[in-house]
Amino acid sequence: MLEKIFGPSKEEIWKQLAKELSGNFDNSEFSERSNPKVQVQFKEWTITLDSFHRSAGKCTIPITRIRAPFLNKDGLKFKISKEDIFTNINKLFGTQDIIIGESEFDKKYLIQGNDELKVKKLLSNKMIRNLIDLQPDIHFEIKEDEGFFNKEEYIQKGAHLLYFESTQTIKDIEQLKSLYSLFAEMLNQLCKMDSAYENDPEIVL
Repeated sequence: MLEKIFGPSKEEIWKQLAKELSGNFDNSEFSERSNPKVQVQFKEWTITLDSFHRSAGKCTIPITRIRAPFLNKDGLKFKISKEDIFTNINKLFGTQDIIIGESEFDKKYLIQGNDELKVKKLLSNKMIRNLIDLQPDIHFEIKEDEGFFNKEEYIQKGAHLLYFESTQTIKDIEQLKSLYSLFAEMLNQLCKMDSAYENDPEIVL
C-alpha cells in the first residue's frame, strides 16, 4: 500500500542501481538503523553512494553523497555549486568565481579552485558539463580529507576525495546513474590532465 502511494523505497531503488551497474549493495546496520550503500568499481577506483543526516539547529537534513578516493598528483582542488542568493551575496564580498568561457554554464554555477587554468581544462570536457547540468542540486568538489585521510600514510600518498552531495534523498535511478557517469568521466579527465594517478588508492570507505 505504501509503495503505491510513495513509490519504491530508497533501499529498493539503490539495490536495483547496484544490479544495473554491476556493483555491491550493502544494507548493514549502522547507528541502530539500516544505512544502505552502493559501491561500484570503475577501473582502479571504488565509487561509493550512501546517505546520512546532518544536524541543522533543531532539525536534521537528509544528505545523499557519493565519494571516490583517488591519488592526487598535483594537489588540484575545485568546488562547484549551483548559483543562488547566498552565492551571489558571497560574490559581492569577493568570493572566487572562475569563469570557464561557457556562458550558460558560468551563469548557473559558482566555480572555485586552487589552479584556475586546470579547473578550466577540467571543465572544458563537454560530457562533464552535461552531466553536471543534469543534477537539480549539486555540491561537487575535491576534498583533501574526511577524517580517515589524516593518517600519515594517506597524506604521503596524496590521497584526496572526489565528493558530491545533495540535500535531498535521491531515489531517481537515472539521476544516480548519471552521477556515477560523472564520477567516472571526472576521474578519467583528471588522469588525462596528469592531475591524478590511475593507481588503486587502497582506501576503504
